[in-house]
Amino acid sequence: MEETTTAALTSRIDDLIALCATLARENQALQKEQAAWRAERARLIERNELAKSKIDAMIGRLRSLDEPDAAGGQTNMAVGDGSAPDAVTERGPTEHGR
Repeated sequence: MEETTTAALTSRIDDLIALCATLARENQALQKEQAAWRAERARLIERNELAKSKIDAMIGRLRSLDEPDAAGGQTNMAVGDGSAPDAVTERGPTEHGR
């Protein structure tokens, strides 16, 4: 009876050792995956911040175009008076229009 109990315990311990090894490998793989996700998140946050700063700069430029200048109180945006052809129509078809 003692031999069967010892054999059962040995078998159970071997199973637990194998399970621990499997869990350790899975844990290591998950930690690598987590590190990759964190790196990707950091890249995406950086790209998002860059996009935000570019958009803010574009908005600032657009607002400066719309502000009245100090001399005549008119805006800096060119308003067509009919004397010159429209620049968009003068160029002809664009890359997208072909």
